[in-house]
Amino acid sequence: ERSPGGCRQVNGPLTNAKNMTLCARAVNTTDSSRLAVAPCLLPNILAGPYWILGIGKAADGSYDWAVVIGGQPDVKWEDGCTTKESGVNNAGLWLFSRKPVASPEAIGKMHALLKAKGIARSRLHKVEQEGCTYHGFNMK
Repeated sequence: ERSPGGCRQVNGPLTNAKNMTLCARAVNTTDSSRLAVAPCLLPNILAGPYWILGIGKAADGSYDWAVVIGGQPDVKWEDGCTTKESGVNNAGLWLFSRKPVASPEAIGKMHALLKAKGIARSRLHKVEQEGCTYHGFNMK
């Protein structure tokens, strides 16, 4: 299945069809890498956990990439643990890049981070990014 931008959808159909604004809230005063994310109108109790496992910085000090996991990795695989692969909360693992197509070097660093933290890499799904368009999106 393809998105309106022409890219393959890996998580199924669009689940935010009304384009609700999502809010990330810091819920741990001693660990700012653990966030709760939900539509802004919902209370924290209904938010899902999104933990920043690591970030990479470019030579100029700006963020180049980030690895985010949907909460505590408690599903065991041969190469480590990860979160469940379906559902809304406590599910998911994402490799983000500031560039639409991450460089092989950035991908290598993200995979090295996952391996060092014992996170299963075997469950990642390759998402084709070449040729995608993002009409109407604010790309930062």
